[in-house]
Amino acid sequence: MGFVEAGVATLDPGVGTGTYLLAIIDHALSRVEKEEGVGAVKGGVRSLIHNLHGFEWMVGPYAVAQLRYSQALTKYKVSLPDTGTGIYLTNTLESPHIKPPAPPLFHKPIAQEHERALKVKDSQHVLVCLGNPPYGRHESAAVDGSNRETTGGWVRYGDKEEKPILESFLKPARDAGYGVHLKNLYNLYVYFIRWAMWKVFEHKTAVGPGIVSFITASSYIDGDAFSGVREHIRRVCDHIDVIDLGGEGRGTRKDENVFAIQTPVAIFIAWRKKLKNPGTPAVVRYTKIEGTRKDKLEVLAKARSQRDFFWQIAPDGWQAPFRPEAKGEFATWANIADIFPWQHSGVEFKRTWPVAPQMAVLERRWEALLRSNDRALLMKETGDRTVKLKQIDILDFNQELPSIESLGIVPPHRIVPYSFRTLDRHYILAD
Repeated sequence: MGFVEAGVATLDPGVGTGTYLLAIIDHALSRVEKEEGVGAVKGGVRSLIHNLHGFEWMVGPYAVAQLRYSQALTKYKVSLPDTGTGIYLTNTLESPHIKPPAPPLFHKPIAQEHERALKVKDSQHVLVCLGNPPYGRHESAAVDGSNRETTGGWVRYGDKEEKPILESFLKPARDAGYGVHLKNLYNLYVYFIRWAMWKVFEHKTAVGPGIVSFITASSYIDGDAFSGVREHIRRVCDHIDVIDLGGEGRGTRKDENVFAIQTPVAIFIAWRKKLKNPGTPAVVRYTKIEGTRKDKLEVLAKARSQRDFFWQIAPDGWQAPFRPEAKGEFATWANIADIFPWQHSGVEFKRTWPVAPQMAVLERRWEALLRSNDRALLMKETGDRTVKLKQIDILDFNQELPSIESLGIVPPHRIVPYSFRTLDRHYILAD
């Protein structure tokens, strides 16, 4: 009976306002009513109360999810347990082994919920992990470790006695020569994918079957930085289905996205039926849905099983892309990366304001910076670029430039043309 079957523990690790869990409730109970009758629905609700779990770190979405989830179940005249719903206010990426400190008395309910969330992380078997995890590249890790919670937590840094589980994604790519691209893995959705793989397929409670299904940015399909991601998923799963939804909103060939974002997205469903032989790569199938946003959503809405898609088999190399190999004469040509093997990501400001389509815009921004009472705030400081530091002129390595903090109201040091994107000329503050 799917989600209402005993033991089908299902978790959304980034539950937001509860949309995925609500969809599961509607889907599962409509199936119960259709196959077993109206009288069986209450039993289905009781099963869902035990089976469904969600983690959320932000208080606002968490409160909304609690309300929506409770209303969706209690309308069937079924009482929730004294411990409340299975939605917990917690940071998914924190260590499952952490011992929460004793809280003040008025914080006790929150602390108890934190403890229940830790039990789910450390001892609850999760069969299905699904959702739309948060997306967010972030600043570098602080030297003092003060921003670890927001830059990957336990997944990225591990505990003192164990190495971080993210290393399973990083090491294969590093060994393959893609170390320069690994900065692209320092993103929240990558951490959530790694956490889900660990929880469902590698945790001490992962005794066999499991399913992970996320809709995320689609870089993992063929990006060099994600070669280790592809290898690890192939090792722990039997089968991987990828539904590419496209949605590139930048460049010359724009494609409508199912979300209001410019980053292409894809759905993947990775599963296994029993314990995996890590020496046999998973079978990977790929399909792409094209058209307008409306077209893509209609195709997804009509789909009822894997038979509703046209699948192509991807190559079975450990780090091979999750899409089929190209065929025809073009596929026999040499790769550009083989002819020009040196690759670099180019100029990186770590801030957007020093780039603009017009010189006058940069001049006004520079003046605003110098006239500000808080130059550090307007500059958007990072760990290795502050208003206090002197820097070498990037166009003249023999010249040292004074710190921004020490400047009076002076013109910009230098504004030069910059190839921002293909056939897209901008200007930069070359300071």
